[in-house]
Amino acid sequence: MHHAGGAKFQLAGQIAGIPIIFDMGGRVSITNAAESVVAAVIDIVRPHGRHPPRAIIYRDSAGMYDAMRIERGEFAGFVIVNGTSDHEAFNKLADELHKAPCRLYVPV
Repeated sequence: MHHAGGAKFQLAGQIAGIPIIFDMGGRVSITNAAESVVAAVIDIVRPHGRHPPRAIIYRDSAGMYDAMRIERGEFAGFVIVNGTSDHEAFNKLADELHKAPCRLYVPV
């Protein structure tokens, strides 16, 4: 269990270098503490010297999956994907990120 900005979250795993986190019902939601949560997740998952992920997929308290975009290692907005599973959210996120001028970060 991790804490950031009043939010509690659990790192559930990663798909192609994109972290998946679950909202665990802190004082505030992941979305309300987005900047702090993104910074905390990057600290947890990024090996020293590696680039941060381009996004984080999160499951909210209602069980829906959406994402937070990351640019230059900081929160850069939400990507609404309305996924019902982490894999569905990842596929929708990949489509959205390909529309934007950035690429998914995949570790080598």
